[in-house]
Amino acid sequence: EHCVRALIRGSRRGPHGIPLIGGGDWNDGLNRVGLLGRGESVWLGWFLCHVLERWDELVTFHVAPGEQDGTFQGIRDSIVDAIDRHCWDGDWYLRGFFDGGEPLGSAANKEARIDSLPQSLERNLGCRQRGALPQGGRECTSRFGG
Repeated sequence: EHCVRALIRGSRRGPHGIPLIGGGDWNDGLNRVGLLGRGESVWLGWFLCHVLERWDELVTFHVAPGEQDGTFQGIRDSIVDAIDRHCWDGDWYLRGFFDGGEPLGSAANKEARIDSLPQSLERNLGCRQRGALPQGGRECTSRFGG
């Protein structure tokens, strides 16, 4: 019951259907992205999708046939669709959105054009396979190093 409440709370989403970042996801440098309650995190979306998928596997293993209602699978699917629809920036995924709806980690940004976390999780968690990771490698390295 405690886990279910935590998953429901963590599944709160913003205007683009992406999980809310609040005062920050794991990255303390993004602690002001969602202070007004509308900022969203693609990294958190991919991570939550992975957790929800694993939760579904656990519940399927431990409940009687017919008792699982698929609620969390539906949430996962809608997050994946929202990330695909709103966060693919042509060659990579955005990092998220600020409270005002401005994209973070976009090719249009002068700074912080790309964040490697959404690209890495897309591949490593098997959420989608758009191939953003190689582009992230090209964007995040220079002749001076990584």
